[in-house]
Amino acid sequence: CARRIQKYVTKKFGEDWIFLILLGLVMALVSWGMDYASAKSLQAYKWMYRELHPNVAMQYLAWVTYPLVLILFAAIFCHLVSPQAVGSGIPELKTIMRGVVLKEYLTLKAFVAKVVGLTAGLGSGMPVGKEGPFVHIASICAAVLSKFMSIFCGVYE
Repeated sequence: CARRIQKYVTKKFGEDWIFLILLGLVMALVSWGMDYASAKSLQAYKWMYRELHPNVAMQYLAWVTYPLVLILFAAIFCHLVSPQAVGSGIPELKTIMRGVVLKEYLTLKAFVAKVVGLTAGLGSGMPVGKEGPFVHIASICAAVLSKFMSIFCGVYE
């Protein structure tokens, strides 16, 4: 009886709707964290500009260097941690969907590089859209989550 219950529970946890709920929750949490961090970065940017009010030259220097430093950090971090995380990721994902295997494209290293780089890019105040890179981030989460879900029964097995 206990084995039947265990088999039933693992089979139910292996169904698609559990996977999709977990994927949605993880992506919502990642999106919220990125938005929160980039908003705090923009608040720090404005605060630094206001604090340098009497000195126009220092305000200009802060206005120019803050986004520059964040963009350079994002680019260097992505390049050093995972070069596969550079760019929007949609063309590479289309290539994967056509059957070509791209190594290290859907790994946790690429996830970290993409999230940190995109957060720094958004926090710099540059008009960087997060829709394209978020497709890559979601596909990484789905790949990692499907490996985790392979513990259970179902299509992930």
